[in-house]
Amino acid sequence: PDLDVYQLNQLKSSIFHMGAESVHCDSWLCQAEEIPAEALVNLATSGLILFIEPSSELVFENIYARSVSNIDDVLSNHNPSLTGQGQVVAVSDSGLDQDHGDFNGRIRAVYNQYGPDNSAADMHSGHGTHVTATLLGDGSGDSSSRGMAPNATFHFYQLEYDQTGALARYGSLFDMFRHSWQQNARMQTNSWGSENLGGQYNSDSRSADSFAD
Repeated sequence: PDLDVYQLNQLKSSIFHMGAESVHCDSWLCQAEEIPAEALVNLATSGLILFIEPSSELVFENIYARSVSNIDDVLSNHNPSLTGQGQVVAVSDSGLDQDHGDFNGRIRAVYNQYGPDNSAADMHSGHGTHVTATLLGDGSGDSSSRGMAPNATFHFYQLEYDQTGALARYGSLFDMFRHSWQQNARMQTNSWGSENLGGQYNSDSRSADSFAD
């Protein structure tokens, strides 16, 4: 981690007293809402942070995933017995229709500690259920729409605010990936990205690299 517990609490307190309406910090990322612009200079020169960036505006990204990924070609021409059996996968997205027939008996858990509310419902776009079925659907509802790993089990992180449908994540990717690893997942899928910071090497990029290092 970049800071120890004492330094992290000190940073969080400092940001709050600079006028931020709310502050959420873990060992890899601090997120502040409505911090006054004049406080940014003091924060940037405090010696406690590496850099400041705008908050990511997250949007969903997953269309035609099966055809783009050439899943049918892989299964037909290589090893059709690869079904994900014995594997644990993690998905982070809007929410999940947990009663979807394609997931029966394979949902290990649904977590909300990184999302903006405590609801796992997929109330607006249905995107979370869609991407989960793309990867993990077993074809019970439609055999022609079987997912990539229909025998794998999975856990899910919900990131949608039910009242508006907005996508938000609290905490770093590193912290989410670490939690996911501790729950035995060895693959994580995130079918969303930044609408305003696309292509930039930002805190999420660094967080993912640090975890993979």
